[in-house]
Amino acid sequence: MLKTFVSVGTTTFDMTITSLSGEKVRYRPGVPAVDLHRTIPSIIVDAEQRAENVILRPHSHHAFFIQLDDLAATTLPRIEPVALLTLETSPGSYQAWVAIKAEEANKNFGLRLRQGTGADPNASGATRIAGSRNFKPKYAPSYPVVTLLAYSPRRITGRSNLEALDLVAKPREQLHVKATMPPRTMSKAWPCYKLSLERAPKKADGTPDRSRADFAFALTALSWGKPPSEVIERLAASSARAPEWRDSYAWMREVERTVVHAAKYARVAQ
Repeated sequence: MLKTFVSVGTTTFDMTITSLSGEKVRYRPGVPAVDLHRTIPSIIVDAEQRAENVILRPHSHHAFFIQLDDLAATTLPRIEPVALLTLETSPGSYQAWVAIKAEEANKNFGLRLRQGTGADPNASGATRIAGSRNFKPKYAPSYPVVTLLAYSPRRITGRSNLEALDLVAKPREQLHVKATMPPRTMSKAWPCYKLSLERAPKKADGTPDRSRADFAFALTALSWGKPPSEVIERLAASSARAPEWRDSYAWMREVERTVVHAAKYARVAQ
């Protein structure tokens, strides 16, 4: 996995170690790829003994990375011809990374690619390294190993290739969420999170996709004129995530990312 990222110009990785509850334990920015390649085996062993997650964010001067998280199994065959690598982060949960030419990148294209492939719009651009365990409370006591499914070194694709494969949403296409303006008399009202959850797409196990529900709620609240800071607080209190995450640092960061991505999408769709 490291070598594949290096093959497209990655020279450093930001490394974050998080606990079972999602709290940040350690953070090392700009770790040289050559050093990480040498030390990663012992890092993974140590993390497994401590029930900690090893999360990496790659940085390349030649490529722009787009992380496609929470992909459906049926979507993988469409992505694999252009993907740099694909992962199974937990049973039935798939992730792909696409590298495009740096000169073709812009702030909106990644969101449009996630929209077109049905990926999580809130992907952070960092991922657990293959070979490490995915430590989350819901997986206890059998924590799954992150598996590298496929990799294609040196694969940098162009935007035209992705568009030709019909993987990129049109700039103004909606993201399967309903964000409607309330009547003027309801200016103090808030969207109903329960309704966002009911309308969210279903995952493979038949349960609502909570990250999509969070995004829909945030997008609707923002479209109703709610300040982002208030949306963050409201979503943190309303979302149907596991209670043990509610007050954690990692949970608040995830909520903040969701609201930021919703605000970006609102600007793209205008």
